[in-house]
Amino acid sequence: MSRPTKPQRATSFLSVSLALALFATLLPSSAAVAATTDSLCPTDYTRPEVTSSAVTASLAPTAEPPVRSESPPPPQRNARLGGTWHDLPRSPFSAASPTAVWAGDRMVVIDHRRGRTAAYYPPTRRWEEHQRIPGRSGAQGSTFNGAPHAVWTGDEVIVFGGRTGPDTDWVEWYAFDPGRGRWRDVAPSPLKQRGLQTAWTGDLLLVVGGDRSAAAYDPAADCWLEMPEAPLLELPENERTLRLGEWGVSSTHWTGAELLAVVVGPWPRNPTGIVTFDPGSWTWAAGSVGPIAGTMVDPVLAGETLWFMTEDSNDAFGGRYVTNATYDPPTDTWSAFDTGCPVNTRWATWTGRLIMEPYSDRRAFDPITGQCFRTRASKDRARQWEPVWTGREFLYWSGAYGDTARGRPDGIAYRPPRAAITSEQAKLLGKKLRRAISARHKWGFETDPDVVREIMRDPHQPGSRQHGFPMTEAEQQDLWRRGGLATQASGIKRWLRKEPIYGGIWQDQRAGGTIAIALTEADPDVIARVDLELQAHGGCPDGEYPWRLVIVPHSHAALMAAFRRAVKVSRDLDPTAMLWAVGVDESAGAIEMMYDPNDAKRMRARKKQLEKKLGVPVRITSGRVRDT
Repeated sequence: MSRPTKPQRATSFLSVSLALALFATLLPSSAAVAATTDSLCPTDYTRPEVTSSAVTASLAPTAEPPVRSESPPPPQRNARLGGTWHDLPRSPFSAASPTAVWAGDRMVVIDHRRGRTAAYYPPTRRWEEHQRIPGRSGAQGSTFNGAPHAVWTGDEVIVFGGRTGPDTDWVEWYAFDPGRGRWRDVAPSPLKQRGLQTAWTGDLLLVVGGDRSAAAYDPAADCWLEMPEAPLLELPENERTLRLGEWGVSSTHWTGAELLAVVVGPWPRNPTGIVTFDPGSWTWAAGSVGPIAGTMVDPVLAGETLWFMTEDSNDAFGGRYVTNATYDPPTDTWSAFDTGCPVNTRWATWTGRLIMEPYSDRRAFDPITGQCFRTRASKDRARQWEPVWTGREFLYWSGAYGDTARGRPDGIAYRPPRAAITSEQAKLLGKKLRRAISARHKWGFETDPDVVREIMRDPHQPGSRQHGFPMTEAEQQDLWRRGGLATQASGIKRWLRKEPIYGGIWQDQRAGGTIAIALTEADPDVIARVDLELQAHGGCPDGEYPWRLVIVPHSHAALMAAFRRAVKVSRDLDPTAMLWAVGVDESAGAIEMMYDPNDAKRMRARKKQLEKKLGVPVRITSGRVRDT
């Protein structure tokens, strides 16, 4: 791939000065960038050095990247791929055009019409609703024109979307911290147009616009850096330069070292090319233009290769267009091929082993062997939604059926077989090791089999085994810290339960002992007092207080009122049903009613009647079966 060349060293003082000036314009240093963006970042700001690897949210082991080849392997006939589908529990709200993103250990979803936010934690199958987006228009929160885009940075979910005002259109940016359940405003962006494409480098969020403008956002400093304009591409067949009006960014991809921006031209020839940005030198470079394609779609980055695939074959247009191709960034080369596998990479995901779209296409493609797989069909009807890949399963939340605008507060999930995620086969574990992993997982500790096996090797080592499961000395200290947080939570609860918006307080051990405080609304005075109380009792270093905000529909007083009425309501509804116990589950915002196993099934059928009479959600258990 051609790169901008450095100016040659001059011999005279004037030549040296001119060369240095030219060099500064081509390859600005961190200090130069800070000096040219005083209005966007502080004068003493230093641009972070971009790491050589991207931040990933995958929970599965990393597979070996696909082997690049100039001619991909020939297609093989379809084979059945196992895996299972299961329903997602009911969420606090629905969205016809959902925005969802995987945030490390949970799925964050947003209803852009009312600005509502929730998070789903797969291990516990629990939903939590959080603070609304702090929108500057609309009494009910932020209202974007269409579903906003979301990017996970490893600490925050950065969300941006377009709005329409009386005289102009603009783009607004916000950031959400899933650990604290709160939103914050993002510094105004210099990019005002829509159709922005983003890529997270691990330190900076690179943003490219359809008019070739670009900027980088630093979440740590909450400021923007101006980037050079992206270069124009030249079409090889007639050497005509692709003009601005014909230039558009289809998608962006971070390889771990550079940004790949997929550029598309006008229909019907629709040329597709690549331009790259190197954060180290802060420069763009124009790559090559791919085969002329009429229906080439957005690619998937698998390993180091971009794969462009559609369900149409190369002969769909009489052989005039190429619809399937690969692009190899290190060599800046394109290769056209025919997979015989109807996978559309616009909706597909790279699992670390396969390029997969299990819901609509129901296909998966192995870039290494060329094998095409057929996945299991879902019993759910077709919805308009996009999947969220957790590293272990696909989550499909909410979405509208057909042309209707009605969303449903539920969803489905597909878990492919482990062989489809990594080339390494799952290791068999003994019963003792499985119990140890299960106990550690309950407390959010490291559960890698090799780690647990090493700890269990010497059970008499001091600090290696506490509270009935293997622990390291560092984890033992962490457990003491969690005890201190529990004491702080008790102190906060004494005054917090007197607030009419109080919904409950609990400690989430899987999240490192984080304190969760439930409120019926995000009252800024109450939130500020919680922060002050934690700070007065020690809090945590760097001003980070280990608590998150959860929004619930019912106050704790309403739950307690339903708790006191539960026995009488159950007896009036069905006098023959034996109610064993009643409890309040603050974390779920529900009343838990345990019935005799012989009566539990009958009472589950009358669950809606119980909820209507009590006015709060109800969970019915039998001691043997837990209704999640």
